[in-house]
Amino acid sequence: MQKKCFSKSYKGFSLPEMLVAMFIFSLVIGIVSQIFTQAFIGYREQKRLQSDIESAQFAINTIAKELRTASISSFSATSLTFMDYSQQKCFLYNYDSSTKIFTVKSKVLISSDFNDCNGGIYPDPVTLVSDPSLIVRFNGTSSVFSTTVGRVTIFLSLSSGATTTRLQTSVSLRDYKVSGVQ
Repeated sequence: MQKKCFSKSYKGFSLPEMLVAMFIFSLVIGIVSQIFTQAFIGYREQKRLQSDIESAQFAINTIAKELRTASISSFSATSLTFMDYSQQKCFLYNYDSSTKIFTVKSKVLISSDFNDCNGGIYPDPVTLVSDPSLIVRFNGTSSVFSTTVGRVTIFLSLSSGATTTRLQTSVSLRDYKVSGVQ
């Protein structure tokens, strides 16, 4: 019996080929993980902006609903005080431009006198929207000392990077008796 020597030739990658393949694989994994990370950060930012927009829409809709059955006591570009006859309450909406916080205070009316809204003690404010990019403005006409029905325009602006979302609504007051129209 004679032993045959079989020469085994192993096929595989050489060390330089393996290093090049590992480098390319690492590069592809790094690029894919960077894309995934950026997409996740963008998604998270959009969700935050969406949440802020929903809060701002809720605030605008709440103010508009309360204003329809109200008479404006006083307003400026950043605050609005009014009496809501349907709830028998005074509301004070205020926007602090230095802290970028939009708040509301309310109190039950003691009488139907407008001075009850402008004076007295309000409880602690409730924050409606707090965002570093928030801008709130009020504009309108009061019907208290006028023969025309009042109206209020509410403007909110939120920014996130290059995206700016603007929300605006106008409300006509239904305080016909106060203005003397009815």
